[in-house]
Amino acid sequence: MAKARFFDLEIFETWWCCSFGDHDLQDWSDYKELGQDAFEEKVKSEMFTITSDDPNYLQRFREIFNDDEIIFSGYNIKHYDLVLVNGILKGFSPHEIKVLSDVIIDEELAMTSAEHYKMSGLAKRKYNPYLYIDMYNKLNGSLKDFEALAGLDIEESGVPFDLKRELTKEEKDKVIYYNKHDVYATMEYCRIMKQPTIEAKYGLSHTFGIPLEYTLKNTNAIASAKILGAVKQSYDDENDEILELSPRVKEYIYRNVPINVYNWLTTSKQTLEANVFGNQVVYGNGGIHSIIRENVYIEPKEDELLFNMDAVSYYPSLMIQEGLMSRSLPPIARDKFIKIFNDRLAIKYKDKNLQTKEDKLLSKAYKLVLNTTYGIMGDKFNPMYDLYKCSAVCRTGQLLLTALACRLTKRCPNTLKIIQTNTDGILILCKKTDWDVVQEEKKMWQDISGITLDTDDALRIWQRDVNNYILEVMEYDKKEKKMMPHLKIKGGWFGGAYLDPSDDTCGALYAPIIKRAAINYLVYGKDPVQELVESNNIMDFVINCKKGPGFYKVLHYRQDGAHEMNRSNRIVATKDPFYGKLVKVKRRKGKDGIYYDSENTFAQIPEHCYPMNSKMTKYKFEEIKKNLDYAFYLDKIAEKLDINWVDANGNAVDKFSY
Repeated sequence: MAKARFFDLEIFETWWCCSFGDHDLQDWSDYKELGQDAFEEKVKSEMFTITSDDPNYLQRFREIFNDDEIIFSGYNIKHYDLVLVNGILKGFSPHEIKVLSDVIIDEELAMTSAEHYKMSGLAKRKYNPYLYIDMYNKLNGSLKDFEALAGLDIEESGVPFDLKRELTKEEKDKVIYYNKHDVYATMEYCRIMKQPTIEAKYGLSHTFGIPLEYTLKNTNAIASAKILGAVKQSYDDENDEILELSPRVKEYIYRNVPINVYNWLTTSKQTLEANVFGNQVVYGNGGIHSIIRENVYIEPKEDELLFNMDAVSYYPSLMIQEGLMSRSLPPIARDKFIKIFNDRLAIKYKDKNLQTKEDKLLSKAYKLVLNTTYGIMGDKFNPMYDLYKCSAVCRTGQLLLTALACRLTKRCPNTLKIIQTNTDGILILCKKTDWDVVQEEKKMWQDISGITLDTDDALRIWQRDVNNYILEVMEYDKKEKKMMPHLKIKGGWFGGAYLDPSDDTCGALYAPIIKRAAINYLVYGKDPVQELVESNNIMDFVINCKKGPGFYKVLHYRQDGAHEMNRSNRIVATKDPFYGKLVKVKRRKGKDGIYYDSENTFAQIPEHCYPMNSKMTKYKFEEIKKNLDYAFYLDKIAEKLDINWVDANGNAVDKFSY
């Protein structure tokens, strides 16, 4: 059963509406068959809307939300829409629903009037349907932000939500039109972004026998705690900074880690920056991160090797080997966790061609539990909360990798260099003659820690800083069925997809062709000018300008005056002088007590902005490119490539000058 009913509410002082649209939660084959425009038209034509004008709206709401065969879906319904549904089902008037909505959005309004205070007690009480899933991810902002990134129509109804009067029929029709559009946008969010999460929730239910209603309604972190049987407890050592290392690793760490680093990490949870094993190293809550230097390009010579050594499932391994699992888990949970760990690795190392559909489902469910368990030990609202153990995992992991890096550089002081380290691995450049030493140290580390190190060949790396790099590695290509070069890109300078379903995150949409052209120039030597002129995808050139909090409107200056725009606006750089810049406006109070508008330009936008706020399929690239300001994009690519690359020894590398 995967039939979902997507819904969204719009609330005004004297009126509200709620639109509904049904679709399978997992099967989106009709989108592929129909195409984007036809799919949108079809699903919108099948939607229905209930308003406070309907004489039987209460009965209809009761029938709809008591359907146990439906999975109710929406964007931020858990903390907003379902609370309002609860109010509607209690028979609240439109005015009372508006007061409730205002208090949900701004808790401080609770103290502004007696009716606001009365409603504040209901602001966290949602209606609880049998099955529901919230599409909201607090890291991704509003649904409107997603609509902008996904190329959907982002125009707004223009009807102010603070109207005190009755809405006209025309205004209501406009609101319903855009209300249905938001329901459609939520479907698109589900289709594009949420499928890995939904598969994981079904996988958790299937694999561990947890009711689907529980996995759908709750976060994966809460579901993982339930799977392992965590019981919320409190611990007196929550803020204790003394790290007690186990006997099996303590001597190895003590002998090989510089004493200042050892003393710091075993007595403090605070961030430490130090020069260790020839790297600038940062020790912090996110793990160990280091680089040999900034703006470094490494390509091994004929007598050299460049390779990664990664600790397999590092933090779960540490929790098992060092006894660092949450104390909120019963003893039997350790055995269950170890079994999940071993079964997951068995599937991971199984021949890809022999993996079954069941294997893949189990692997996703197991991986989710393993990867979630460490993080939720630091979440005070989770039953598995155990802050001391959480910190101990991180610090022990940092010390072990530091010890390994120090031993390697000490044994091969003139020929082996640590190019970078991250939370669970080390990138190493060495002479081929050092390989036997590397293998000896790898075996010693594995024997002492009980943790496996995987070694993967790397071809080249462009390391701008600790957070940004392009790494070219050899990986198995499923399509070609052989080892092939692949790029691993980290950080916003070179990468960062603006829609990333793998972890359900939405980044900034800033002319994707800029980063792509920079990468293709560095890696493949492709001329950025060629990259620009070959593209016929409008979204390659689009920049999203989001108003942000603190600003109350956006203006677009044109030759015919200033025009108020949406909260979020898509633009491209144009040579047409009719179109000017976008500015965001903040209202400030002057010394004379009078409020005035202060304009701020969006960062890194062109002088002439052509707005593209209708759905992107309406625009014809052949028309847009006639006035497209290619020079603006080329300048941004040149800025991206304006890096003085050096080798591991700090000598200039000139081959990438543009």
